[in-house]
Amino acid sequence: MKEKNRYIERRKYRRKDIYCLLKYRPRREGGERYSVVTSLRNIGGGGLLFKSKEYLPLDTVLDMTVNIPPLDKTIAVSAKVVRFESNERSGTYLIGVMFTDLKDEDKNDIMRLAEAP
Repeated sequence: MKEKNRYIERRKYRRKDIYCLLKYRPRREGGERYSVVTSLRNIGGGGLLFKSKEYLPLDTVLDMTVNIPPLDKTIAVSAKVVRFESNERSGTYLIGVMFTDLKDEDKNDIMRLAEAP
């Protein structure tokens, strides 16, 4: 594990910085079902990071649709919140999620994208 700005790197897969749109919908028992469109920051074979105006607690399960222009495809995936970072100045959060249900084909495409220069 390498240390990066006081954060210990635990990722198994490389990430690619990419800015595009994603839509997520939290799974909440008996709660209101709603969708949020926001911006993706980076993606790798194991998960992704996105910006949110909404606080999402650890272990929250999300159903997501991610449009990835360099791959010319949109993927549907389930993911679990594994970390978040608050930006009090802007009132937003960076949310890190781990994929829990990703097709092998999509995972391979994402991994190839993350490895590309």
